[in-house]
Amino acid sequence: MPNILLCFTNNISLKNWEKSGNLSREVVYFNKSINKKFNYILLTYGDLKDKNIDLLYPFKVIPFYAILKRKNNRYLNYFFHIIRIFKISNILKQVDIIKSNQLIGSNVSILIGLIFRKKVIVRIGYEPNLTIRNEQEIPLEYRNNNFNKIFELQLYISSLFSYKFSNLIICTSKEQKIFIANKFKVQKSKIRVIPNWIDTKNFKPNIKNKEKKGILYVGRLEKEKNPELLLRSLININEKVTMIGTGSLKERLISISKTNSINLEILDPIPNIQLVDFYQKCKIFVQPSFYEGNPKTILEAMSCGCPVIAKNVIGIREIINNKNGLLVENEYDLRNAIEFLLNKECKRKELGENARRHIMLNNDIDLCFEKEMKLILELIG
Repeated sequence: MPNILLCFTNNISLKNWEKSGNLSREVVYFNKSINKKFNYILLTYGDLKDKNIDLLYPFKVIPFYAILKRKNNRYLNYFFHIIRIFKISNILKQVDIIKSNQLIGSNVSILIGLIFRKKVIVRIGYEPNLTIRNEQEIPLEYRNNNFNKIFELQLYISSLFSYKFSNLIICTSKEQKIFIANKFKVQKSKIRVIPNWIDTKNFKPNIKNKEKKGILYVGRLEKEKNPELLLRSLININEKVTMIGTGSLKERLISISKTNSINLEILDPIPNIQLVDFYQKCKIFVQPSFYEGNPKTILEAMSCGCPVIAKNVIGIREIINNKNGLLVENEYDLRNAIEFLLNKECKRKELGENARRHIMLNNDIDLCFEKEMKLILELIG
């Protein structure tokens, strides 16, 4: 049974996944590996609490900060990663292949690979260097203030290190592949595209539910996700909007809704599988982000047969093609698209059916899993 070491995103633990609702989604993928005789070892950035989280199957969990406590200084903490690595060397020697969960944190994967002469897959759901480039294209007041030249340089060097010393790069969109190949001078043959997967057996339409209500948004309540655009487009439209997520814009969104008499409900993040009910019951799903990677929420909504309206931006236009959803450019477009779909049940049904078909053909979990396992077996030889 091949052992795959999955290195979590930097400073993300199983406890973080549980709190954000992502744990129930990710466990499905790990459990599927058991049937294919692959074994995952999870290297997390948690403490001993990570060992007590129920994963259904007894996967080996190695919480980095249970080995040595996290240091407040980022650079000192990274130095201690090397010590942590050597303290679990007996486990790491048994690993057949190493995989990062995101680019952020993949340097640890590369270090382990170099030290123990293991092959490494750098998997990215989103490309942060591409995110920085996209930030320059959005209005100034919505940009991420954490980005500066020093941060950009550090990120570039760190990414270059991971891309150059990895054996394979898996990204989730063609736009990411082109960007990585051009910016980091990586051969395209080293980069493979496998989109985010959806468990289509769980995320599916409910044919018994004939009564659809309201508009749904799922995601962080932050500037780059642009939830304020959705609220502004609903002024004088009598339809409830439900937002599931947390973030710094929560109070501002509540204020806007009260000022403009918008029927808004904001819910904290819930376990991923519980989102199915919300997707199945809403009339329309809206994603107004300024940019995306390969957004799971849109894919989940489409799998449940939701008609989706989203901005015509990177990461979304590769999924939505106006036959399986509607693309919009601005607030005026979004308002018109919402009003159009609210009044056209037959169009909502058509878009929803096409969306479900698209996910079945491109994002079904079994399809994506088989692609990845094939690449892993090729690397193992």
